[in-house]
This record gives sequence, structure tokens and C-alpha cells, in this order.
Amino acid sequence: DYSEEDGDLILKSFGFTYRGEPFQREWIGYCYAYLIPFLFVCMAMSACFLHFFRMEPTPKGQPDEEEDEVTEDDDIISSPADDAFTPVDLSFTDLCYDVKSSVGSEKLRLLNNVSGVF
Repeated sequence: DYSEEDGDLILKSFGFTYRGEPFQREWIGYCYAYLIPFLFVCMAMSACFLHFFRMEPTPKGQPDEEEDEVTEDDDIISSPADDAFTPVDLSFTDLCYDVKSSVGSEKLRLLNNVSGVF
């Protein structure tokens, strides 16, 4: 723990003075009195900007009205974004991955004979 004289010397050495005197404990309250309203103003401005100036991508085409009708026979409902996605199965067998060591010239094996399916 620092004594009050040590604290005053540290504040003076780093230039935290007001009219030649080091800052007192009352400045902690001033900091919070500034910080809390500033926080609320920034949060309110962020909420307003996100609400009124939202940037969403526009769809490239409008779906036909006939496609929007859903029947009981439809198992999967697709959107225009789903048309660009093709599901695939990915499998790998005995996958190995080696990297060069940062110290020396030897290689480190990070993956050794790993197999899997996604």
C-alpha cells in the first residue's frame, strides 16, 4: 500500500495535477458522473442508429406468389437463399497434418490418421 504522500508524488510525476495540486478523491466521483451519462448517451445513439439505419441486403429477386403457398404435402419449405446452397457430404480417412517447428528444423504432427464425416 502507498501512503498519501507517495500517491501525491506519483500523481505529480505523471502530470495529474489541477492548479499545481495533485488530484483528490473527489475526481473519482467526477469521472463516474461523466462516465455514466456518456454510457447511456452512447447506448441510446447506438440503438437509434441500429433501428433506423439498418443495412440489410436486398433480395435479388422476388419469389412468385404461387411458390409462397404452402400445402400439407410440402415437407421442406425453401427460401430464395436456399436455392444457392447445395448440401454435400464430406468424408475423410487417415488425414495427417504436419507443420514445421518454430524452433529447429523438425516437423510436428498435429493430426495423425484422423477420419471423419460431416
